[in-house]
Amino acid sequence: MPIAGAAAGPAGAREAGRSEAPVASTSPVTVSESVVRVRVPLPASAGPRPEACDWLSYLRFRHKDGPADSARADRILVAQPGILEGAGAAALGGLLDDNSEPLAFMQASVGFWDGGRIVDKEFPAPNDLEEIGLGGLSRLLGKEKKAIPDEPGGPLFTWRNFDRVGAPDDPVHKSKDGTPFTTAGKEVTDIAELARSLSEHPLDFTERYFPTKMVTDIALADAPGIADDAVHENGLTANPTLNLEAGDGLFSDPRPGDVVAPGYQHLDVLTASAVQNGGRPEPISVNLAAFAAR
Repeated sequence: MPIAGAAAGPAGAREAGRSEAPVASTSPVTVSESVVRVRVPLPASAGPRPEACDWLSYLRFRHKDGPADSARADRILVAQPGILEGAGAAALGGLLDDNSEPLAFMQASVGFWDGGRIVDKEFPAPNDLEEIGLGGLSRLLGKEKKAIPDEPGGPLFTWRNFDRVGAPDDPVHKSKDGTPFTTAGKEVTDIAELARSLSEHPLDFTERYFPTKMVTDIALADAPGIADDAVHENGLTANPTLNLEAGDGLFSDPRPGDVVAPGYQHLDVLTASAVQNGGRPEPISVNLAAFAAR
């Protein structure tokens, strides 16, 4: 699967224009993982571009006791999910960032588009929901304005990682209402780390068979026929609890004592960088560790 930013640079190159670096992992599996980088220059017609745009990066998995040379392997499987085919950080950001992904439960704050003209993304819903009387949909679609590149056949768009939003070279793209699409305080997750979380073995990033009955039971907890059968009515208060919430996330409704992480989206509670913009410590992990140490 193509990724961006997974390695700092070429290491152990066997030939010009190619490098392979091992990925450190504590997973107790027999699979060896490495990042391979291959230089594939874009044609001159692509115009001026960063040097990084001429490199393709992908993850390579093989048995730890298998041959290092793929030509000696019994079988080879090449997997390129269509949604990320031929792309990298910009494709992943377009899929999951809160300024692009239309569904709040799939959003993370990983940076912003870079490289060309950006405009308001008006599909599947416009950015001015409040103005047209549909503000309630923001609980489902998220609070942040959606954006999209707007130069077909133009420059190669890249991705500005969370810690480069607000940097001196940031063009600060703005919505049609004149306000910035995002700020440094609303970007919290490193897109390279998100890519690693999505692909590293041995566990899935998300549960494949998420039980919808759990959601319906919570929603109908006070309904007759369900509440009547409650056995442990004081179960939630029987032991100490800690509620960790994304400040801009799905159905955020904090109560006294809750830990609310400003600018966080639904996935950021799991994926936010240990060091936040401005050097701040990551609030979810700090409070969770303090709770566990009580």
